[in-house]
Amino acid sequence: MLAAIAARFIFPAVSLEGKQMWLLRSSPLDLSSLLWSKYWTGTLPLLTLALAITAGTNLLLRASDFMMILSL
Repeated sequence: MLAAIAARFIFPAVSLEGKQMWLLRSSPLDLSSLLWSKYWTGTLPLLTLALAITAGTNLLLRASDFMMILSL
C-alpha cells in the first residue's frame, strides 16, 4: 500500500513541474533545497502512515509488547 502511494504521488513530484522548472531554477532557491523539500514533504506523511498501519496490524494480531516495540 505504501509503495502504491509513493509511486503515485511522491515519485512523480519533481517531474510534474514540467515547463515551470525554468521558473524554479531562476528563483533564488537552491535546486538541492527544492529537491530535499519535496523529499521531506513526501517522506513524513508516508512515515506516519507506515507507523499507523504497523501499529494497527500489531493490535489486530494481538502482538506482544516486545514485538510491538520492535516492529515500530
